[in-house]
Amino acid sequence: MSTALILGAGFSCAAGLPLTRDLFDCKELPLSKSDEDLGALKEVADAYHNWRSLNPIDNAETWLSALSEEGTSRLLGTTLDNALQFALRRLVKLRNAHPEPYYHGICTPYVHPTHELFWRFITKNFDLKYIVSLNYDLLVEQALHESHQKNRSAPQCYYGGFQYDQIVRKMTNVTRKEAEQVALGHRYVLYKMHGSINWAWEHSPTIKIHDDVRAIFRRKRGWRPAVIAPIPEKNMPSEFSQIWNEAGKVLADADNWIVCGYSMPDFDLALRRFFERAVNFPAAYVVYIGSQQCSFGIQMADNA
Repeated sequence: MSTALILGAGFSCAAGLPLTRDLFDCKELPLSKSDEDLGALKEVADAYHNWRSLNPIDNAETWLSALSEEGTSRLLGTTLDNALQFALRRLVKLRNAHPEPYYHGICTPYVHPTHELFWRFITKNFDLKYIVSLNYDLLVEQALHESHQKNRSAPQCYYGGFQYDQIVRKMTNVTRKEAEQVALGHRYVLYKMHGSINWAWEHSPTIKIHDDVRAIFRRKRGWRPAVIAPIPEKNMPSEFSQIWNEAGKVLADADNWIVCGYSMPDFDLALRRFFERAVNFPAAYVVYIGSQQCSFGIQMADNA
């Protein structure tokens, strides 16, 4: 029986990464590359603190939604682009802003100890082919390497919903601009619904896939991280529509869903509609890990 794995923020939180509600509640600012960059990060922290003091019961998603409605104006003290830059840098654990972002990426094999047993159990007991992730981080790609592989190499997955060849440049020497071309594997298909910290829009609406996370540290040359903000109503570029459409089809065709770390919050209207269209009860059997409630409208097991 075919199985699809759905991963929410709780999956990454178990590995030490912050939930969306905690992205802007931090004592230390994320890494910065320049005084100007540091100033933009401080602006985000101050703007969120001021907004939160006036809206103590609202969450970070509501603040991001308000920034999205304001566009490029600074009526709330900062912009959505600056806030996303701040948030995405919180999802990597690096010591320096240069040159580490050029070497930390999907070609780096790493499995967090909390996830080690999880992946072993899932891959051994289920016919897993498709993974739908709602997270920006690289924990899945870094975990899906050959078990014996210790050097930087291609993960065993590729990104679902892309029509282009999936080849990344693995940097070997930033100073001399030396790199190797690496083709992604095909054992698993990974759908990243909200984008990824290694994706970027570069001078065009076409998404460029990188091995590394340099995109979240660049503010010049027309670079922007290719992500969808975690707000109730998504602004869906055409590149992401294809990802969502394909992910919906594979979920509808799967016999089993394993959902880990996602509770289907009421405010996430776009994802609620997505899962309601994709669910195919009674064909789909859902095992829920990390929570005991999720209103797909079908009955689920409490634990795996």
